[in-house]
Amino acid sequence: ERALSGHPDVVLMDLNLPDIDGMTATRRIRDLAGGRKLPIVALTAYDTSASRVRAREAGCDEFLLKPVSFERLEALMCRLIAIRADSI
Repeated sequence: ERALSGHPDVVLMDLNLPDIDGMTATRRIRDLAGGRKLPIVALTAYDTSASRVRAREAGCDEFLLKPVSFERLEALMCRLIAIRADSI
């Protein structure tokens, strides 16, 4: 609910959260969004094909490895925001 109430342009989702895993949090955001397209970027230190597949299946649009390059993150966020703006 909190991720949607602030009307973010992009959500950066850590897949290894202390109380709830990022996959579950992503699914909840997707359920609460009710079809609203909100870009979600998975962030993790675990680079496995299974992690990437699970993140996509949970509803993540992109996948970045930690440590994240600021330049790469900035470019990705700009691209996702532009795509979202075009679809509104």
